[in-house]
Amino acid sequence: MQAKMRRIWWACKDKGCGWAMLAWDKVCLPTGIEGIGFRHIRLFNIALLGRQVNYFTLKRWTNRCSLGKVLLLSPGVVHERKVHELWNKESTCLNNNRVHEIYNRCMGQHIYNLPFFPNGPNDSMIWFQNPHGSYTSKTTYSWLLLKQLGMGPHRFFWKTIWKLKTLLKIRVFAWRLGHEFLSMKDKIKLIHQTADRECFRCSEKRETLVHALKDFPNAQAILTIGGLDGRIINNDYSSCTDCREEAMRVLDKKSMTDFITILWNSWNNRNNVLFQGKEEAAWVIWERPKSLSKEFPIHNMINRPILLPHIVDKKWEKLPTDKEKINFDAAIINDKTVFGVLTRDSIGFVMGGSYGFKEDRMQVEWAELCAFEESIKVVRSLNIGKAIFKTDCASLANKIKNRKVDIIIMGQRINNLFKSKGMINNAEFKWVNHNCNKATNFMSYYAITNNCNLNFGLDYPTAIHDFLMVDAIN
Repeated sequence: MQAKMRRIWWACKDKGCGWAMLAWDKVCLPTGIEGIGFRHIRLFNIALLGRQVNYFTLKRWTNRCSLGKVLLLSPGVVHERKVHELWNKESTCLNNNRVHEIYNRCMGQHIYNLPFFPNGPNDSMIWFQNPHGSYTSKTTYSWLLLKQLGMGPHRFFWKTIWKLKTLLKIRVFAWRLGHEFLSMKDKIKLIHQTADRECFRCSEKRETLVHALKDFPNAQAILTIGGLDGRIINNDYSSCTDCREEAMRVLDKKSMTDFITILWNSWNNRNNVLFQGKEEAAWVIWERPKSLSKEFPIHNMINRPILLPHIVDKKWEKLPTDKEKINFDAAIINDKTVFGVLTRDSIGFVMGGSYGFKEDRMQVEWAELCAFEESIKVVRSLNIGKAIFKTDCASLANKIKNRKVDIIIMGQRINNLFKSKGMINNAEFKWVNHNCNKATNFMSYYAITNNCNLNFGLDYPTAIHDFLMVDAIN
């Protein structure tokens, strides 16, 4: 023990022993990555608290027991105690206003969008960090520790941020930007329920970081002036980290430094509008960081990018003569679910299809599953023996391929669908790019525009025929 303590606290140098301090976070690292292996007290307590929360959710608490009185909401505020009491008797859905009143607008919307099936499997809580779905403190602690160490999907982004040759405050801004530690109205709404989420500059429904730094007209004009790559400006991102990582696959180190500097100036312009009521023009914001350096390449196509781009092989694939291709797509428009299904043979000749809409409001994945069910009806009506189903919804394609080990509600729904339709067990399922589904997407919008449902064979509307001809030429 004494020898181990000396190795920890004292470091041997050429001229003698010196004092070597060791950070507490380094002490808590596993021994495999140069740590001592002590448990991180805060993360370990969070894992233990999670086990208690999981125990509370599995146990049936009532108003009679003392703990149940503490856990349950006050009877004076909430009179409902069961799910069916929140059900709207006039329609097959929850009472939207009452759910939002009890659980607030954000959480209530997620609860309202949950699908309900009369003959579906029972609901259950699943811990995704465990392959068996059960909660354990060990898997939770390992997940929290790896997350703190930056072993997530964006770990290369965090390493690169601190290597940029720029001011320290700009690097700190990039770090806060990636972790979404900046004060946005959409984030403030999660803390103060009385606050609104609308953008104070353009009255957008939600002011997120992506909207403030990329989608806002003035911010987009700032990025466009420098000739930034269109893939960064035009793509849709759910978080700023995804946008910054995509930029690293296009820009080199110098251009990435200039890109972060531009975002920093754009963020300062947003704060000036909020606190001082002054907004500068896009070219003024662009010229300010440009004056800091004589060379200011916002996009350099000569140097190598920081991260390697995703390489995708694209080529024409001719189908076998005995197989038909079925493309299907769905969308949510005006609280209605619209779908389109198109069947082609091996040479691209249209065999049939269908399009229409439903009054039900559902999530995108469930809408795609609804379109998949409609495509199965088309396959049965045309008596197709060998089919290849194609969709641009990656999550649905993965769930269909992994349906035998999927234990969630949608996985059980897909399994029941395959059991009832034995003819599709030998079918193939592929994910395709959104550009390959333009025809079915057009059919979806055609159905909601003309307010119609149609199952067709070789005879179909002229508007769809003209679009198919243009799509085949382009």
